[in-house]
Amino acid sequence: DIVTGSTSVEEAVLVQSELVQLLSKGGFELRKWSSNNPQLLSEIPYDQQIALSLDPDKNSIVKILSLCWHPSSDHFAYNVSPIDRPGTKRNILSELARIFDPLGFLAPITFFAKFILQQLWSLGLDWDESPPDFIIQAWNNYKSELPLLSNIRIGRCVSVVPCKVRELHGFCDASERGYAAVVYLRIVHEDNQI
Repeated sequence: DIVTGSTSVEEAVLVQSELVQLLSKGGFELRKWSSNNPQLLSEIPYDQQIALSLDPDKNSIVKILSLCWHPSSDHFAYNVSPIDRPGTKRNILSELARIFDPLGFLAPITFFAKFILQQLWSLGLDWDESPPDFIIQAWNNYKSELPLLSNIRIGRCVSVVPCKVRELHGFCDASERGYAAVVYLRIVHEDNQI
């Protein structure tokens, strides 16, 4: 899957054309085209398109690498439905693997599941052995909150319109449980809107 965007329709058509040409040299034919701009799909055969509606009331969704893209509002979302299984090392690892997060938006959430796994390893439990109650309780609390991820909305577009200031901010931290780093772009527009 390829996920991209452009600042103009002309630029998007150029990227589309270059992708088709480049990948066809390797014998790859791109399929499952989708866009929230119908002009980009005008040259793509209908059987190679993902049918969707740009009507916000229809709530059309395209799944991309485990992300849900809502074309009408142009945002990403997640839909995680945990499977009701005991909190063994095998099942916790399996649940964690089901949350595919290539962009790292869910790192704070998956971090906690990884910490539970770390505890299971340090206890020396077998793959299907029942863990202590404090682990089971932590795991059940975690699983019960996973459906709340469907409330998260992440705008797909990062605006590159003219602005007064662009700042790149980075933070990192570490503890005995793990480490993390985050980088984000802060933009101040001409009207001082951030």
